[in-house]
Amino acid sequence: MWTKFTGMGIAPDTPDAPDAEWATGGSFAVKSVVKGVLTVATRGTDLGNFLQLVPEFNNAVGSTAEVRLKLLDGPKTDSDGAMLSISDGLREAKIAFFADHINILDQSEFKRFSWMDTTDDFHTYRIAMIGDSLRVYVDGAEVAAATLRRQVIGRQVLFGDFSTIGGENMGARVDYLAYSVNGAMAPDGSPIKTVERDEEEQAIPWTWTKGGFVIRTVGKENEPAGTGYPIKEFDNSLGSTLEVKMRILEAPASGFNGGALSLIDGQREGKLSFFNDRIEIRDQNDFREAYEIDTTDEFHVYRLTIVEDTMKAYVDGMEVAVVTLANSNKEKKILFGDFSAEEGENIYAQVEYLAYYVDGAIAPKGPGQTK
Repeated sequence: MWTKFTGMGIAPDTPDAPDAEWATGGSFAVKSVVKGVLTVATRGTDLGNFLQLVPEFNNAVGSTAEVRLKLLDGPKTDSDGAMLSISDGLREAKIAFFADHINILDQSEFKRFSWMDTTDDFHTYRIAMIGDSLRVYVDGAEVAAATLRRQVIGRQVLFGDFSTIGGENMGARVDYLAYSVNGAMAPDGSPIKTVERDEEEQAIPWTWTKGGFVIRTVGKENEPAGTGYPIKEFDNSLGSTLEVKMRILEAPASGFNGGALSLIDGQREGKLSFFNDRIEIRDQNDFREAYEIDTTDEFHVYRLTIVEDTMKAYVDGMEVAVVTLANSNKEKKILFGDFSAEEGENIYAQVEYLAYYVDGAIAPKGPGQTK
């Protein structure tokens, strides 16, 4: 079925390689072939990747790309540090590889993730895309389905390290790389089914989403998980929404800033503090209510909404607290992570996604201010 199947008898960008149209970008610190397996690695801020322009890609017809690899070393947080993507002239679908999970993205927008050990063995990763529908498979099993909305104009396959951030690198052993212009195909050869726009997207089109990462601090370490920058669009009178889905493996013992989620909209600040057996709901740092829950047993979804002086907190879609906020905070930002300087007040958690919305305070089951 493949339009091009590139085994790794020799590196795919060498002049003597079969179908040697694969171009190389950047500079690999390691690139060698032994017994039909290509080993590549990047270091520091250097990138290294393979590119194939495919003018035959047609969004209406569909396309498929697949790589079989064993990750040796993956990026920490950057989705461009180790990735496979297809752009078909209208949409782009991407798999980002990390040591303990993969992220699935609509261009640069996080959509789904799947926990797995990418370093234990060779695994086969497939992207199948047609129209706005995307399905992703690992070792023949579907692990994600999503709808795509971001527009692109390029028609190409990209594979490798496209990040210029220091330390966000890739090391991998690659068995083969392949693509097809003749349809979006499941591993059994059948065309994929259309993906209906998922309920989360219908309910709330997140302004920003970060997905699939682990946060872990020790000692007196702090970790803001990429948050803390200004978000000028927050409007207290309009309302805003903040949500995280995570499983806590280790929570702070008693400090309310050791594991925290805060929404700050220019007037008010609402905060959740996480512990093993409960969450605490706070007006800035002032305690207001507690909700008992085993935060360590599985993944839970925690949502904060604020409009004017009213904050609501939700756990797994259920409203657990309504608080009238009185303390002022003129900043506009979100905070998530460990903000405690005390020894041992740390957090260790697997995070499926972190997201915020600037255009309203949205209850979990659909639009509507929660005032």
